[in-house]
Amino acid sequence: GSELMNKITDFLSVGKGKALPLMDLSARTKLSERAVQKEILDARLRGELIISGDEGYYLPADLDELRDYVIRRKATIKTTAAALQPFVKALKEGLI
Repeated sequence: GSELMNKITDFLSVGKGKALPLMDLSARTKLSERAVQKEILDARLRGELIISGDEGYYLPADLDELRDYVIRRKATIKTTAAALQPFVKALKEGLI
């Protein structure tokens, strides 16, 4: 179950200009930074549109913010998948 009485989105504002850094979100929710990140992941898995960036966490103000986030996340996923390939190869070949 959730550690919060309120939804994590209740603590967030709309728009990149009003992004809340993780440290501030942690202070406002009275949760550890790790717990806040878990709450955000859980909310996203429930379909909540929570954007994160260098500025912090926020709710999308428009389609441009949504599009930019999707493009950034897809690039991260692609890079992560590429970095995983040597490990998959080593596992398949029994190198360790």
